[in-house]
Amino acid sequence: MTIWTPDLSGRKGPKYQALAGAITEAIASGELTEGERLPTHRDLAWRLGITVGTVTRAYALAQAQGRIAGEVGRGTYVLPERDHPAGPGREAAFDLPMTAFDRPDADSEKSSGPIVMNQNFPADPWVNELLAQAMQRLADPRRLDAINGYLSANGLRRHRVAARDWLRRFGMERDEDSILIVNGCQHGLSVAFMALAKHGDTILAESLTWPGARQMAEMLGLKVAPVAIDDQGILPDAFEAACRNTAPRLFYTVPTLHNPTASVLPEERRRAIAEIATRHGVYIIEDDVFGYMVENAPPPISTFAPELGIYVTSLSKPVAPILRAGFISAPAALVPKLAAAIRATALMPSPLNIEIAAELILSGAAEAAASHQRQKAVARQKMAAEILGEAIRLSHSYGTHIWMGLPPVWTGETFAAEALARGVAITPGSVFAVEENATARQAIRLCISAESDQERIREGLGIIAGLLKSAPPAADPIV
Repeated sequence: MTIWTPDLSGRKGPKYQALAGAITEAIASGELTEGERLPTHRDLAWRLGITVGTVTRAYALAQAQGRIAGEVGRGTYVLPERDHPAGPGREAAFDLPMTAFDRPDADSEKSSGPIVMNQNFPADPWVNELLAQAMQRLADPRRLDAINGYLSANGLRRHRVAARDWLRRFGMERDEDSILIVNGCQHGLSVAFMALAKHGDTILAESLTWPGARQMAEMLGLKVAPVAIDDQGILPDAFEAACRNTAPRLFYTVPTLHNPTASVLPEERRRAIAEIATRHGVYIIEDDVFGYMVENAPPPISTFAPELGIYVTSLSKPVAPILRAGFISAPAALVPKLAAAIRATALMPSPLNIEIAAELILSGAAEAAASHQRQKAVARQKMAAEILGEAIRLSHSYGTHIWMGLPPVWTGETFAAEALARGVAITPGSVFAVEENATARQAIRLCISAESDQERIREGLGIIAGLLKSAPPAADPIV
């Protein structure tokens, strides 16, 4: 075992990131060599004057980067250079060049068939390495034993602590006792609807909204009423009128990178919505599934209505859809009701999935994956702007989708059908309308993240641009 002790003085940021960076630099310089064992967590913590937990997080981050490995009975040691995701002088594992996302052969199954621009999820093969590394670190019977069996409906405390740390990145400061673990954002939303509304109640939603929420509400026997929006999001005056006229129980909203328009609700409107909801006693179900994409986004609406705001998000988009790990941050008084709904719908969150999720959060891998998604979105939004130009109705530089109006000769349905005939799958705007909406009927949503190969997206955008310049095919004659 080496007596290597790094100098962390002058390094900015959290101590665990500073230590992980020191490990990377020591390996690159040859100070730490292949196969060399690092100090134990406790020994290094004592010599640096930091906590054992800080060393554990630093080692986990360096391991997620592929620099070191840990094995029971062997300790933590430096990997051979051939096993590193990147060697000295090249991009580090969390800083791969953009082409790493977009290599044409990244996923052969998604390189054929229609170009997928109707699904709003990340397709990032690089993330699979992070997932594999996290699962390898779980391959310890003692660790699995700790999560085996029927556990609490709202998740283990250490899982909720990891979730608390993740949510703080987005402005949610509630403690772990006010956090519940769910099997993805969709499960979290259904739990909130079920726990806080009863059959026949009215819920409000933006006039254009994610159709999955509307379908969930209708299956529970809830009435969905629309609230008018503009290019910045929901209009407070319209929300006030809807609260006064419909006596709603809940308000479902996607304030950051709204789906489908990609708008980000300004802070002053968030404060106004919270104040109105408080006066009328309306619960706010805040879907922040895209919040990780926007750096320096306004605070969640829930922070302005702490007794009524239920904040829901997940790791499906920042990391991968395969990871069914979601989080609810709620007022303490509502936690028992929400936990009861979790028991009724899923008994408990999947402990194995959430253990992987906690590992990714605490190691820094989840943030690395989210950062890559942001980089990819910027590049693809720029490409879309160059190809589609003024045809784009609404978008955001960090968004994974685009809202487009169509020329008067088209409806969203006919345009989507013709696009599919030319090899591109898109979504007509009418799918998102709570009620019949002329604007939505003549619009489409384009997603730019579901294809791992950027050239496939470029090709799809080119097809859409060409179709915008054409007219719908003539209808068959009636015989």
